[in-house]
Amino acid sequence: MILIESNCSRTFNLGDEAILSCNLSLLKKYDRYEITVISPLPKVTSILHGVRCIHNFYALINERNKYTRNLKALWLAFRLLLNAWRIRKGKKPILLNPAELKFLHAFHKCDAFLIVGGGIIRSSACFFSSNASGLFPKCIEILIAKMFRKPVFVGAQTIGPFEKTNLCSIWGKLLTRFALNKVDVLTVREQYSKMLLQKIGVRKNVKITIDEAFISEATDQKKAKEILLHVENFDIKKLRKEGKIIVGVSLRAWTMTKERKILRKNY
Repeated sequence: MILIESNCSRTFNLGDEAILSCNLSLLKKYDRYEITVISPLPKVTSILHGVRCIHNFYALINERNKYTRNLKALWLAFRLLLNAWRIRKGKKPILLNPAELKFLHAFHKCDAFLIVGGGIIRSSACFFSSNASGLFPKCIEILIAKMFRKPVFVGAQTIGPFEKTNLCSIWGKLLTRFALNKVDVLTVREQYSKMLLQKIGVRKNVKITIDEAFISEATDQKKAKEILLHVENFDIKKLRKEGKIIVGVSLRAWTMTKERKILRKNY
């Protein structure tokens, strides 16, 4: 079984879904592999991608309050790592509910663990980001998989930034270095991420690769025109006649530091 951790969001994110879709399309070519996806919304992901899904780390906590959620995350991480060690030693798991036990057994039974493309390993998402993933859950999942001696592949990541004087950034760097030094294959999407990993002490051979979404199969021209015209109300022929060119820019609000913010703007 191949276990996949994706950045699938609690609210639909086309980029995350495209990355997952591309990885699944490649893996499904090999019929001998059963695939399980870890998702914050397993029912939705299962219907959308036609694959078996289980709850991810965030969904196991089921807590919206930031401070309570982070404390529960630490407690859950401790119990998962403790029971991974117990299972490896042939002992019965303790202190886990059925959903948490199912999550842990997925790592125990898998042949390989994959973390597909994303940009959550950074100081502004040390515990969780808005898409129900984050640096802490990813690193804990890596450590659980390695405790079960499973190969771990971390692909097409964007790493950082890590703030210099932020406490979360300091322990986030240490945890990132500790976890990523244990993976078997590590790729990033640009040179900056590779340089940053080397700077924080990741000794693995890091390779630069493209975002998995770029290997999506293109739809045919007729269908693309129908989507642009009837769904997006984007009449290419009319624009050509008027000699207009429209460039769309989409920005998200990212709080990087107290002094510097990247805010959504209108163009």
